[in-house]
Amino acid sequence: MARVSEIILKGDWKKLESKLGVQTKQIERIVSRALKRAGYEYRAEVRRRIKEAEYEPNSPLTVLLKKSSIPLVEHGDLLQSISVGLEKWNEVVVGVLRTHEKANVAAILHSGATIRVTKKMRTYFATVLKVTPPKVGRVLRIPARPFLTKPLEEPEVKEAVMGTIDSAIGGWLKK
Repeated sequence: MARVSEIILKGDWKKLESKLGVQTKQIERIVSRALKRAGYEYRAEVRRRIKEAEYEPNSPLTVLLKKSSIPLVEHGDLLQSISVGLEKWNEVVVGVLRTHEKANVAAILHSGATIRVTKKMRTYFATVLKVTPPKVGRVLRIPARPFLTKPLEEPEVKEAVMGTIDSAIGGWLKK
């Protein structure tokens, strides 16, 4: 999975193991469950923000191409491709696994890009979309829409994610 957004929990697990008198495997199991739960909650927040179109609107040319003014949503492919996975027992990754054979479309949508308009593209725009060169410049600019990382920049989202982890681990510690 391309690392665009991730939540990593680090700590002195040996120290915790000796203080609690439990096995490392038990700690690993509890931490990995907590992280996975937090990852799924974060994914839900990312999807909610995409659906609510909290990003820069589509350009007129994009609206012509996809017949929608809602950024990041066409058929729901991006929403469905946001996944959660544990890379290690103490590392959850929320990101997009699928990519197009020629380009990582999710990374382009997330980080933005500038694409040089080729002769073939101009022909397509002119014949299919009936858009002439003045409307299509030499480059197409896709603005950055950091759908994976932007939510974590907000304190309330970060607190909610950490709260999920804390309550899962804290609940286990109280047992």
